[in-house]
Amino acid sequence: MPDAYVALPSLVVQHAKTMRHLIVSALLILVGLLPAHVAGQSVPPVVRVDAGRPLTLNGPFRGLGAQDDSNMLWSGPNRAAGAQVPHDFQQIVAPRLRALHMPLVRKFVDVAWFAPEPGVYAWDSPAMQGLIANLLTHQANGSTVMLTIWSIPRWLSADPRITRDTELKPAADFPSPGTNPDYEQRWANVVADLLRHLYGLDGSGLNFSNIAYLGGPNEPIYFGTDRLVRPFNLLRANLEAAGLADHITLFGPDAFVEELPAAINTPGLDPLLGAYTFHFYAGSAAFEPGLIAALDRLRTATAPTGKQLWLTEFGEVDAKNDDWRNLPIGAIAAINGGAAAALMWNTQDQIYNTDNIPAWGLWEVYDTDYRLKPAFYAWQIMARHLPESATVYGHSCDRAQCPDLRMAVLANATQRAVIALNLSDRPLPLQVDLGPLAGDRPLQRYLLDPADLPKQAGPGLPTDRTLPPGQLLADSLPAGALAVYSDGVPILPPSRTTGGIAAASSQESAELAPYYAIDNDPHTRWSSRFADGEWLTIDLGARQRITSVQIQWEAAYARAYELQHSSDGRTWRTVQRVTAGSGGLETLHFPPQDARYLRIAAMQRATPFGVSIWEVAIW
Repeated sequence: MPDAYVALPSLVVQHAKTMRHLIVSALLILVGLLPAHVAGQSVPPVVRVDAGRPLTLNGPFRGLGAQDDSNMLWSGPNRAAGAQVPHDFQQIVAPRLRALHMPLVRKFVDVAWFAPEPGVYAWDSPAMQGLIANLLTHQANGSTVMLTIWSIPRWLSADPRITRDTELKPAADFPSPGTNPDYEQRWANVVADLLRHLYGLDGSGLNFSNIAYLGGPNEPIYFGTDRLVRPFNLLRANLEAAGLADHITLFGPDAFVEELPAAINTPGLDPLLGAYTFHFYAGSAAFEPGLIAALDRLRTATAPTGKQLWLTEFGEVDAKNDDWRNLPIGAIAAINGGAAAALMWNTQDQIYNTDNIPAWGLWEVYDTDYRLKPAFYAWQIMARHLPESATVYGHSCDRAQCPDLRMAVLANATQRAVIALNLSDRPLPLQVDLGPLAGDRPLQRYLLDPADLPKQAGPGLPTDRTLPPGQLLADSLPAGALAVYSDGVPILPPSRTTGGIAAASSQESAELAPYYAIDNDPHTRWSSRFADGEWLTIDLGARQRITSVQIQWEAAYARAYELQHSSDGRTWRTVQRVTAGSGGLETLHFPPQDARYLRIAAMQRATPFGVSIWEVAIW
């Protein structure tokens, strides 16, 4: 959590953190790590990918994610200030989380939400209702969830100073090691009971098996990491007793740069942790160079452990996420710096009360009708379109060689992606020699252009350009623009299928129904039975003039098919015939036609399966 908004037990600690931040920033300036623009210097003619230089430490890159505490709209202060739950979450927030489609999500949990008193569980409290609604959305997205036990009620701490309202002043810590063993055991018990409940082992009917990581407390900067050892040992024993030890990995210390090496050197802690996690915040001058320097230091410290390094919070503390460029700058630095994951802070402008983190979110809150910010689109095109469990590759365009360009290259067995951010005020030519990463599928471009910032349009940015397959990625980046190039399943631009009705000759299952070919969700699809002669029909609702159709085929595509249209759904006319279809994304153009119905009639399959379509767009 950003320094300015962490509720610490004393002003002395707050002052110490502020002074430490100023000292680090000053040192970075003195050693010459601050960014410098070199007049007249430009991008090299060709950026070359080095497939022999993987960058992620101790394993693959997992993906981009976010701290998401939008469930805290259910908190008392937020409800009193105007949050209408569950309506606001289900109708506004949840669709945005689905559009982000992040592989990783980190969440805070306050023990007081479900265990306000000793021996009393309140699983149906408003706070728990909000948590469950949020978790259901991330489960449907396929997002892996990290839980941080963020705050504890007074009954769970031996520290008499903890007399706080946890909705307003969270983050109480553990008792001192060895002095209050009963409290540590109680903590381990209630946390394990929470996981049992969320996994459905207590008969709750829940099954959040996507909760795979557990840590806490958040940012334990005011006590030694030795205080994590006994509580984590007790928690691990409880998870083993519940049969969850193989499903849930403990992480830590979830603090700042200085605390992570201390955690690595804490006797008995390393065997308990499956990943080392840290947070990074800095002002605008020190943000990027400071993060690069921190990653260099922590990568060296973490490498001998064999564990991965995760950046679980990051942010620039001056403009925050109101300057959307801070997100790709931080993400690219983390990706190239060896981090296995990078999670931005935070999806929403505030969490547990009404004024604690303004300007940090991807959207505002109820007082502005949850207005989206450009930062949402920047994070959406990166988090959604990068390959998961990927290799990050080195390239010939670092900050010294390319002062105006930030770039990262990733690939797994089925997908490639390139992120490119133009930091200059002029267009930049971009040529990337992909070398052995060259593929036979075209790359889709997703562009955030500051000259044409989107407002509230759609759930996310669709592809705006298709680049041909091959070894050379060639494009021109508009001034100040962010682009993601990916050959994953694309998000197509809004089309005339919106509000349409789909029907088909058959469907393989209820989960593969015709509607899913026109729902503007690139992760759902229609699939037919295993036969030739299958078809998909789209009713546009009224006669419309159409000139183009784009089909995103699944691996089971049609080798030969016809595009047909009709005004009444009975008499069909063929407007285009394809006899050597190649699958993937196929775009068909034809003279203008007035039609209400469009049919894709597959005469011949390319595989032993049926035919299957991720999405159809019509213009």
